[in-house]
Amino acid sequence: MPPRPHTLSRRALIGAAALTTAGCSFGSLDPDAEDPTYTPTSTPSESAAGPATTEPQPADPDAEVASQAAVELLTAQQVAKETAKAYPALADRLDPIARLHRAQAGELGGGQVTTVVVIEQGEPRAKVLRRIERSEQALQEHLVAAALAADSGALARLLASMAAATAQHRETL
Repeated sequence: MPPRPHTLSRRALIGAAALTTAGCSFGSLDPDAEDPTYTPTSTPSESAAGPATTEPQPADPDAEVASQAAVELLTAQQVAKETAKAYPALADRLDPIARLHRAQAGELGGGQVTTVVVIEQGEPRAKVLRRIERSEQALQEHLVAAALAADSGALARLLASMAAATAQHRETL
């Protein structure tokens, strides 16, 4: 009887493939200045001795976009909260919107609302809901515009998802 040829087991084959793939990608773990996708956060001397203070850091171009969106969100949160106080029958519809906008603003770093929101009582419920819906639609449009203006893809996606969440909550009004 002739000797049986050696066959590789499935585990051995998968293990060899994984090691080969891992070996090929080790070079990508050490990017250099030639790699266009690599953005260093610090130089080796900075990491050892702390941040360098000789060069001013460029301003983040998305900081203003995020800050303005946070202020818009906090203003919308304040409008929903104050309207819910003035019209307790609408609180079950408006409280989730206020919580949403507070959480969204927190994701953007918060901010300060400098305007005072005053809600006058006595309007019919339908008129109040239309006013809130228009306010939410304006916020949604602002978030979409901010997403388009953002340089960072991550910020653009975050703002777009906030606009989508606002649209979903607007439908519950």
